[in-house]
Amino acid sequence: MFVIRSIRSNDLPSFFRLAAMLNTYNLPKDRLLLAKMIQVSNRSFKGKLSFLHEGRYVLVAEEISSGKIVGTSEILAKKGFPKNPFIFCEVGEDCMESKTLHKKVSHRYIKLHSTSDGATEIGGLVVDPHYRGHGCGIGKVLSYVRMMYIKAHPGRFQKRILAELLAYLDPEGENPLWNVLGKHFTGLSYARADRLSIRNKEFILSLFPSEKIYTCLLPERVQKVLEEPGFHTIPAKVLLEKIGFKYLHQIDPFDGGPLYGAKTHEIRVCRETKEYRFLDALKGSGLMEGIVMVEKKGEICASLATANLLKTGMMLEERVAKFLQLRQGEKIWFYKI
Repeated sequence: MFVIRSIRSNDLPSFFRLAAMLNTYNLPKDRLLLAKMIQVSNRSFKGKLSFLHEGRYVLVAEEISSGKIVGTSEILAKKGFPKNPFIFCEVGEDCMESKTLHKKVSHRYIKLHSTSDGATEIGGLVVDPHYRGHGCGIGKVLSYVRMMYIKAHPGRFQKRILAELLAYLDPEGENPLWNVLGKHFTGLSYARADRLSIRNKEFILSLFPSEKIYTCLLPERVQKVLEEPGFHTIPAKVLLEKIGFKYLHQIDPFDGGPLYGAKTHEIRVCRETKEYRFLDALKGSGLMEGIVMVEKKGEICASLATANLLKTGMMLEERVAKFLQLRQGEKIWFYKI
């Protein structure tokens, strides 16, 4: 049995181990930054932040039999602030026509933009390689619980949800787009720029050109991977598309990874997550399967479960009801898979 729950301070060693597998902007291989993330997450879940839009909600997947943390994901309440704007590249197309040559041509371009009033972002999803492809779909449940929490607390989040997909990296960990663009404008390696941007993005806005850059001027190998997610990110892309996310024709200026998004009401998990009152435990299996989520003392806990829906509330399989320590009449959220 696996549960998805709010991260705790004693999860730091496991959190660091998972972060080392990804080592991205949202999940850096930096113990001090990760410890701070946990602190902010705890305050966010408990509603103790002065400004709710600064919330950061980190979830972990725990294997109950071993106590091992095998995955993580997070929600950033808002992407982009006046002192820390959200930076992205628009991907567009210019159509040109020559009357002399009787010819029309189209050119794809990228153009840098920034905003201090962005969407809520979901990110930091990583599952221990030994637990990927597990029958219960840990990655999927980790992803869906984020949407269930957003549905349960709409006032804490924006009305648009964003997901940045990691782009292609070569075997040496280098990114083709950065090496032909960003590296020349900044003089920084991809890894160095990525680390710097965690604390300050000023150098991007100051050193990158603000004009359109036509992609036909880039090497063909770069054009091919632009807007495409990395190989290991394709399952996440498929998962997002299934629940209502769409490509926004925007990319990350560092690696060219695509940005996907949707309005909250367009996301199937948000739309179909319902609030119920817990009635009682079932002795056997329920008629429908889904994810149940409960919130207690500023923490959430969620699990796959079978359930029966009645007019007055919901009954859950006994094993899950006992683990979640549910009491009759307690509020729960359920998403039918």
